[in-house]
Amino acid sequence: MDIRPIQNFILDGIKEIDDNEELRIVWKAMKKQWDKNAQREVETFSKGESVQVEFKGGELYKAEVIKSNKKTVKVQLLDYEARLINVHPKWLHRN
Repeated sequence: MDIRPIQNFILDGIKEIDDNEELRIVWKAMKKQWDKNAQREVETFSKGESVQVEFKGGELYKAEVIKSNKKTVKVQLLDYEARLINVHPKWLHRN
């Protein structure tokens, strides 16, 4: 969904909220949707799949998917003594 047409409307509405308890409702709704989106991304990776992990410096390392968690994917880095790490799907690239 492209929210650009209503983006300013949404942001202006949030700016009008001056009570933190009311703002908490918006925050919880956004977090719930964020978690659903992350879980949907995670579910696209399957156990045994060959991927590349991108680190902050832009380096790519070969890895294998071990397990899909709720929001992250557990991978085994193949170049680093089979080290296991949990990675957000945005840092994974399919080979």
